[in-house]
Amino acid sequence: MVFVDVSPQTCLMGAQPELAKWVNTHPRHEIKSWRCRAVNGIEQEA
Repeated sequence: MVFVDVSPQTCLMGAQPELAKWVNTHPRHEIKSWRCRAVNGIEQEA
């Protein structure tokens, strides 16, 4: 997931519901870790 132009706190709060949705749609997988970080221009274009 890529959140653009948000603060780290907003990322932390917004990511959790999105991760929960992902888990519900991918029952054979699990999330072992995740993090919020700034992306560089190349990553953002991808």
